[in-house]
Amino acid sequence: FFLCKQWLKKDLKFANNERSYRPWIIATGHRAPVGSNKRWFHKPKALKIRHILCPLFDKFHVDLALFGHCHAYERTHPLINGKIDPEGTVYLLAGVAGAELDEEWHPQPRWSAYRTAHHGYGLLHVKSNKKLRFCYHRQRDGKMWDSFTLIKRKGFKKRIQYDYENKFLGKWYDLPKKEDLEGLISITALSLIHI
Repeated sequence: FFLCKQWLKKDLKFANNERSYRPWIIATGHRAPVGSNKRWFHKPKALKIRHILCPLFDKFHVDLALFGHCHAYERTHPLINGKIDPEGTVYLLAGVAGAELDEEWHPQPRWSAYRTAHHGYGLLHVKSNKKLRFCYHRQRDGKMWDSFTLIKRKGFKKRIQYDYENKFLGKWYDLPKKEDLEGLISITALSLIHI
C-alpha cells in the first residue's frame, strides 16, 4: 500500500497545483472508502481504504470521488474528515449496473445525501470550470432519481444544487467538442490500485 499511497499523493499534489488550468479533480476507483451499505463499509479492508484515501482527498481537495464495488447507489454531502463541509469531497457510489443489487443498509447517516438500490446509470457533465453536473437514472424506465450540480465558489468551497427536474436533460446528450473539455478535468484513476 505504501507505493500506491505515495503515487496517489504525488498525483493529487500535481493536480491540485494545476487548478488554474484544470479546476476539477475527480478520483475514480473500484472499492469505495465511504458509504452506508451493509455489504462492504464495515469490513476491515474498507476501513483500511478509508484510512488511506480520505485524508489524501481532504488534503488535496478532491471535488468528486466515483466508485463501485457495492451494487447500489449512494451520494454523500461534501465531506472532510467524515464531517459535512462545503470544501469537502462528494463521494459517489455508482455500482448499479448488471449484478444482483446490495439492498441492505445501515441506518442512514447524516452525511449520506441520497441512496438507493436500483439498476441504473449515471451521466457526468463538466459544464465549465465552475459547474459539474451528475445525474443518476433508473435503468427500468430511464427516470432520473438523483441529480446534482457542483458549483465552485471562492477557495475550495462548493455549493450543491439539486436538480430533480427533467427540463435540462434535452441538452445533456449533446456531447461537447473535445476542445471544450480540454484542461477542465484532472482525473486520478485509482483502479490501478488493487486494494
